[in-house]
Amino acid sequence: MKNRLYTVARITLVVALIYFAYRHLPSNKTTFDQKQMEQEDDPAAAIRQEFEKTKDPATGDVPTERLLIARQFQRKQLARQRTSGAPTILNAVPGIDWTERGPGNIGGRTRAILYDANDPTHKKVWAGGVGGGLWYCNDISAATPVWNKVNDLFDNLAVTCIHQQRDTPQNLYFGTGEGWYPGEGIFGIRGLGIWRSVDGGATWTHLASTIPTPADRRFYYIQDIAVVCCAVTGNPPVAVEAILVATKYGGIQRSIDGGATWTKVLGNGVGGGSVDQAADLDPIYSYVFASMGISSSDGIYRTADGGSTWVKIYQSAGDEQRIKIASAPNAYWQMWALIQSSGNGIKKIMKTSNADDLPGNTVWSDKPNPTWCDNGTTSADFTRGQAWYDLAAAIDPWDTNTVYIGGVDVFKTVTGATGATPWTQITQWKNGCPGYPYVHADIQKILIAPGSSFPGPAPEFLVACDGGIFRTADIGASFSSRDNSYNVTQYYACAVHPSSTNYFLAGGQDNGTQQFTSPGINSPATLSPPTTVSGGDGGFCHIDQNVPNTQITAYAYNNYNVTTDGAASFIAYHFAGGAFINPTDYDNASRILYGNSAAGQYFRWQPPFTYATFTTMAVAGFGGANITHVKVSPITPNRVYFGLDNGSIVRVDSANGMAPAVTIIKAVGAGSVSCVAIDPRTESHLLATYSNYGVSHVFETIDAGAHWTDVTGDLPDMPVRWAIFDPRNAAWAIIATELGVWSTDNLHAGAVDWQPTNTDFVNTRVDMLKYRPADGTLAAATHGRGLFTTVIPGVPTPIILVDFSGRWQGNEVELTWETAQEQNTKGFDIERSPDGLRFSKVGYVAAAGNSSIARDYYFNDTHFVPGKNYYRLKLIDRDGSTLYSKIILVGAPAANQPLYSVLNNPFDNGLDLQFGAIPGGKGDIRLVDFSGRTLLKWSGTLTAGSRVHISVSDLRLSRGVYTLQLFIQGTRYVTTVMKE
Repeated sequence: MKNRLYTVARITLVVALIYFAYRHLPSNKTTFDQKQMEQEDDPAAAIRQEFEKTKDPATGDVPTERLLIARQFQRKQLARQRTSGAPTILNAVPGIDWTERGPGNIGGRTRAILYDANDPTHKKVWAGGVGGGLWYCNDISAATPVWNKVNDLFDNLAVTCIHQQRDTPQNLYFGTGEGWYPGEGIFGIRGLGIWRSVDGGATWTHLASTIPTPADRRFYYIQDIAVVCCAVTGNPPVAVEAILVATKYGGIQRSIDGGATWTKVLGNGVGGGSVDQAADLDPIYSYVFASMGISSSDGIYRTADGGSTWVKIYQSAGDEQRIKIASAPNAYWQMWALIQSSGNGIKKIMKTSNADDLPGNTVWSDKPNPTWCDNGTTSADFTRGQAWYDLAAAIDPWDTNTVYIGGVDVFKTVTGATGATPWTQITQWKNGCPGYPYVHADIQKILIAPGSSFPGPAPEFLVACDGGIFRTADIGASFSSRDNSYNVTQYYACAVHPSSTNYFLAGGQDNGTQQFTSPGINSPATLSPPTTVSGGDGGFCHIDQNVPNTQITAYAYNNYNVTTDGAASFIAYHFAGGAFINPTDYDNASRILYGNSAAGQYFRWQPPFTYATFTTMAVAGFGGANITHVKVSPITPNRVYFGLDNGSIVRVDSANGMAPAVTIIKAVGAGSVSCVAIDPRTESHLLATYSNYGVSHVFETIDAGAHWTDVTGDLPDMPVRWAIFDPRNAAWAIIATELGVWSTDNLHAGAVDWQPTNTDFVNTRVDMLKYRPADGTLAAATHGRGLFTTVIPGVPTPIILVDFSGRWQGNEVELTWETAQEQNTKGFDIERSPDGLRFSKVGYVAAAGNSSIARDYYFNDTHFVPGKNYYRLKLIDRDGSTLYSKIILVGAPAANQPLYSVLNNPFDNGLDLQFGAIPGGKGDIRLVDFSGRTLLKWSGTLTAGSRVHISVSDLRLSRGVYTLQLFIQGTRYVTTVMKE
């Protein structure tokens, strides 16, 4: 080693003398089972599905470079809005101002992390989410770190790597596009090249030379970047810094003119390489090491002249593909390599102690693979068959026997992987392996903090994973999440509670389904929202709009969790079929979940949501196509629209029965249907959207599908994933796109124009929009920046229901209700249920129609069932739209049920309770929120006819729905109350 250190010194001296302008040498970079299903983060399946939904049918490719044209159009639209004398940003539809909701304490997939060399305290860290853009934290060691987003309006937010030039640390680069996915038929999130900063990250410039095109695909996917000293060019020779970039389609690209032009220096036919899929770069002193092969075999290379020439130091076997390399920062000749097999798992780990030797002399020795505790079971493959996706390694700068590697979890050796215990597991993603601290699954990068001193080992390092960023300051003995305010979560879907203002569900990539219940950004430090209510990859989720304690979440394919107690507990169910993120929709009236089962089939699942109530239905009208979208009609009972991957839309009536009626209402033959939107005023008015590039994206019909009009208008060619009609005007529409939210206020015009609706929003993919009529809240699930909401202003309320109550009166149940306003109201269906789940109509009362004064109504039910009787009102508008009231419980005397009522429901500063035929004695009253937390407890003596007032003014309750529980003589009675 002593001779090697002298060699390092000689190399350093020679370079310094020849290239005196350079201040420093470049540094190193540094049978289904819920347990099984929830560990299945299958990124390949997700990307394959995404590829099919977005590819241009004419080319079979996903042309993300068209987003640059879309971005240019977006800038022009915003500039037009600004110069019109309007506020800074206007929208085609007015009043849409977004609020970020988080999650503030759950990160998303992160591959890029960097300690900023400009900070001598080594506390500032840069990070990039693969869908959430570039961020920085000024103090990664803080008890509550604060992350700052750099720019939500970059042309591309798929940040995959970041590099800092050591001799000029003001120069930083980040690359975009995930190129790890195996095979030509599977593509990760495409990038749009490289960005550079020359002022320490204060401003960033998109390198125009790296913008890809269909004819030049080199910079679609950037795996790594290294800026090195020194390449020699010209005559007489001049030293220049070389920017090396590992790309998926162009091998190792090099620029020696500051990024103006690029040349392939290693790859198929160049530099001795045999493939163009570059995987890794590792610059150490005067050397740069590179590994080649992604879904292909090549090997490991070394250059000592900035990429002008390369020597091969390892030849991959035919069954070896991606290679992750890690060199010792202070002993560059020591290198470790983690090698993926062609079967996608880990094949082997190996090490060399002479990576700097002459070609052919490098000797590699195999090291044992670690034994992995995976959720309580033992495995020999610590990557779980996805070494192409999650593979990381780092060597301690002062102790080369201390090495960290990552697959699904993190492992450590302090013996150079020798001895009886070569590796020690130091993290776990799931319970079942006692003694290991939690770090989220799927390790993408391990980065040891600079600044440690000999003899080491370095106490601090960071782990980037699919759950964001984790940090240890004690050599891996403990870890803490660094995700506070780092919102790069990739959501596929969301759901809104019908009445609780801040209650949302959102299903995310490798982060399960999360529950929001707080205002603002949900980023608590303890057991507060957002709460993960089910694990794995979170998919579509639903909240019953009439019985909101019933909620359904999904976690890949047809696997579901069901709760009937407001997420206090869940039961898991596993069914065959379905897409990876399976499209579903919930019928709130019939309480049936509909979804994709298999090619040519849909499923329906109804209460009590057991295996016995899950039914699949084959539909000849599907033509063997797969379902890509499901929409339940809110107007016509048991009618469901199915969008297909062949571009067709099929309407199924009587979908809840065994003889459904099928009507094909649209067949265009290209593209995947991403959404069917129904005008709440009339079902004859529909929108259909398509998520593929190269097709028309938005269609409208005003005659229930007999004729369709292309209303894509001037919308750029980009995926459209969801649509809703603006509730204020049938000619207004809001859509979710690949570049945030857009809208139009002239659907019926001859030339439809669209504008970005991104006030306080982001330029990232939006997968879903969900609307709550009760307060005009619109939620947007982004795939990279979490959840956003807005309240649409000025939504007309056709009817305001003030109160709905019932009581036993003689031999009948008397129901009374009051309205404060009516607008085109037709009447009220009275519905009764024995269990609060299955309702049937028992009567009808006509409404006043139009009224601005209070109106009282009543209905007497003479055919009640002895025992419990649940009632609700179906409010019917003259245009056919409907809305349900809350559900009330009336106990008939035959069941000997105590009766009480809440006199002021909704309530404000207090609850007024009136007790009827209640047995005397001590009673307890509790107010509980939807997370199950008891907010208030009252105890006292209760008698028949007594009245109790309970003040809640000190609780500072948010608007929304709460549960009121009465305990008396060993029996609990529950009712739902609403805070104004």
